[in-house]
Parts: sequence; structure tokens; C-alpha cells
Amino acid sequence: MKFRRRNEEAMSPVIGAVLLVAVTVILASVIATFLFGLPSDIPTSKIVGTTTTRYNSTWVFVLYNGGGKDALTLKDIYFTVNGANASIWVHSQLCDFTPFGGGTNNVMRGQYGKIPLPAGCYANIIAPVHPSHIVGVGEFLDGTSGVVVDTNS
Repeated sequence: MKFRRRNEEAMSPVIGAVLLVAVTVILASVIATFLFGLPSDIPTSKIVGTTTTRYNSTWVFVLYNGGGKDALTLKDIYFTVNGANASIWVHSQLCDFTPFGGGTNNVMRGQYGKIPLPAGCYANIIAPVHPSHIVGVGEFLDGTSGVVVDTNS
């Protein structure tokens, strides 16, 4: 009588090998992430409070409220209307407006360049096209900049 031995191991060794490789790859990627670090050039967003109101067919009023966690680090706000340098008038005693980029008055900053920009500063922006895309880019004490006003008014 001949005895035949049957292979009853089925697929267990193959499944075990696949699982071992998967665990090794996952572990290697986690270790590599910690060793090489996550990208550090991701910009952080700044939070400041502004209010924008169109009050006639030519003028848009922008008020810097001075609120937000980064309010004490805001130096200037540079304005554009429909992609071009804006023309602004600042009538607040707290603020000045300064020519920048082609001689247009488009920068709102604290009076006599005081840092930071004080709450209550406002600018009247000439925006005769209705609606106009108004963008204000703030510059901060740490050298970064970010959009603080972005409206179609």
C-alpha cells in the first residue's frame, strides 16, 4: 500500500509573506517621514480683520478693524483694483497713504511709518467699474505677506 502525503498548508506561507512585506513597507515609510521631516515651507495664514463697503459708483471704503490674532504684526496694506495698482485716499489721522509701484497711492500704513498699523485706519479706494475686484496684501513684521482683503465690490 502506498501512502501519499497531501499538502494541507494551502496559501498560508504566501499570505504570510505578503503581510510581512506590507508591514515592512509601512514601517519604513513612517520612519522615513520622521527622519526626513515634513515639508517646512508650507506658508502659515495670517488673520486680521477688515471691512469693505461700496458706498457709491466710484468709491469703495476699506476699514482695518485691528482684530485677529495677527493684528499687532501688520505693517502695511498694498491695494490693487482689477489687477492694477489702486488709487487710495486715507483721511484718518491714524494712517498715511504712500505711493508704491508706479507712483500710485496704494499703500495704507500707520502715520509716519509707525509700526504696526493701528486699528481704525481706513482707505477710500477709487473703483469706478462695478463690480471691481479689490485685493489688499498685508505685509507683516516677520517679513511675510498675505491677502487681507479680497472682495468684488
